[in-house]
Amino acid sequence: MKNTMLCLMILLLSGCALVAPTRITNADKRGEFHEGMTFSEVEKIAGRGVSSYDDGYSEEVIGGSVYKTWRIHGKFVTAINTDRIYEFKFKDDKLVSWSWDR
Repeated sequence: MKNTMLCLMILLLSGCALVAPTRITNADKRGEFHEGMTFSEVEKIAGRGVSSYDDGYSEEVIGGSVYKTWRIHGKFVTAINTDRIYEFKFKDDKLVSWSWDR
């Protein structure tokens, strides 16, 4: 019984780590991202904020404009699990580009 509960907990916790990257991929396929979206709109679609320790986040002020880059590290669930890095770039809190890389 203890082994069953332990396996169940591991499966549930590992599944949580895959939710955001899968949501982002599905949203991108449906065309939900578009230039001009706010940072909070992208967070809402991603299903989480920048607080994860796996995320990369940087902010830089150039010529009075604030440039933000948010990188989400995760797994993409397919027949073969692959690592993916999703990157969103913002200027003055507006989305200017997004992409993913393996």
